[in-house]
Parts: sequence; structure tokens; C-alpha cells
Amino acid sequence: MKRLVSILLTAAMLLTLLVGMTFTISAETYSGTWGNLTWTFDTETGELVISGEGEMEKGIYYEFGDFRDRIESVVINEGVMSIAESAFQDCAELTSVTIPNGLTSIGDFAFLNCYNLTNITVDENNTEYKSIDGNLYSKDGKKLIQYAIGKTDERFYVPNGVTAIGDYAFAKSFWVVDIIIPASVGDIGVQAFGFCPSLKYLEVDDNNIEYESIDGNLYSKDGKILL
Repeated sequence: MKRLVSILLTAAMLLTLLVGMTFTISAETYSGTWGNLTWTFDTETGELVISGEGEMEKGIYYEFGDFRDRIESVVINEGVMSIAESAFQDCAELTSVTIPNGLTSIGDFAFLNCYNLTNITVDENNTEYKSIDGNLYSKDGKKLIQYAIGKTDERFYVPNGVTAIGDYAFAKSFWVVDIIIPASVGDIGVQAFGFCPSLKYLEVDDNNIEYESIDGNLYSKDGKILL
């Protein structure tokens, strides 16, 4: 009985000492190297940071297999010169990407199936790319490369002056219903509007010399090719 009382007293003393103390449980962090680059992923913040010097080599997609569905933001640091093909494909929870000054190349399908992507930010000194309203364009604004498909706006106006819409630019946008295409657009890439379940209308400016809209569908200007 005395031993039990002693144990209880000891437990009570420990509990008294513990009251008011703050405990921090470290978030699990993944890290690795790929070619000349290094990456770290913080499971608490959902942030993937890529650093180093040089090109991002193909195949980095497979590095993120253990946590791809937990990536919420990607920050690419200065020194990284490219984004590899399919690098962030299937990062379904990804909402934002930050692109540095010196990055000059982005591979095909880099953001494919990023259903929650709403903001692509580009350093204002980047010579190849720029961001307009969170969407990715060529620096001169003439090519719309990637629409941030997680945006919930139902209508999107392609800016006047855009001459090309990239391959898969709007692909798998679940929200967009109506896309307005100006007279300046003369080149629309492969599956630019593919697999957009809510898309009902593609409206083309009457002065466009390459395309026209018939009942909300996209045709060549002569009406002979349904695109």
C-alpha cells in the first residue's frame, strides 16, 4: 500500500511539472537530390522547395511518389534553370507555384492534373515567362502557356494580344464554363481545352481569321474542321 501511495505521489509531482509546458512535435521532412538539384518537403506546411544550380533532369516526378498527394505549394529557388517534363504532374492538392528569375524552360505536362492549382507566380525579372492573374504566359504575353485550372471562375477572357494557346493549357479544368477567344489568337495547341467537363461555350471574336464559334463549338474559320 505504501508503495502504491509513493507511485501516485511521484506521478502527481511529474504532472505538476508538466502543466504549462509546451511540446513541439517536429513535422516529418522528406529530402533528396536529383542531378545537381536538391529538394525538401515539409509535411506540416505542404511546401516543396527545390534548390541548386542547373537544369531539372527528367524523371524527378518519381522522387515525389511518397507524398505527391500532400504537396500544396512548390517554391523553386534561384539557380534552378528549368522545370522538367511532368515534374509536378498529378500533384492534385498543389495550389501555388513560385518560379524564379533565372528559370528559362518549362517541360510539357509540368502541371497536368494539378486540379487545385490557382496561382503561378513568376519573378518579375524573368526573361522568358510572366504571370497574369495567376496564369502562366510567355514574357511578351503572346502565348498563354498554362491556365491555373483550380480557379473557380466560370468565364475566362483570353487577353487581347495573345496569339497562341499552349498544348493542354486548360485541360482538366473542372470549373470553366465559357472561354472568350479574341481576334489575335491564331494558334491553339493540342487538347488545349481537353477534358473540361463544365465547358459549354468557346466564343470566338468575329474578326478572328483562323477560328470561328458555331453554337459554342470551335471550328476553323471556313467551318470545315471541327476542332
